[in-house]
Amino acid sequence: MDNILENKYIVSAVTIFLITSTGLLKPIFSEELLNNELFKNSIIFGIFYMSNENVTISILLTIAYLTSLHIYTNI
Repeated sequence: MDNILENKYIVSAVTIFLITSTGLLKPIFSEELLNNELFKNSIIFGIFYMSNENVTISILLTIAYLTSLHIYTNI
């Protein structure tokens, strides 16, 4: 996992994907996934793990997750 996070092209691609999807207020996670407790826990774990590795991706992942939750709860 550390090798993937050191690759600047992969980190850039993930960053661009997260910025564009949350900027358009388009959820990147489906409603079925957001209702799954294992998926929710995996996202939370990923956010905490990424905060030690790459703070930018951690913040963007948090924004994407919260945006998806907000959109599906207000539909």
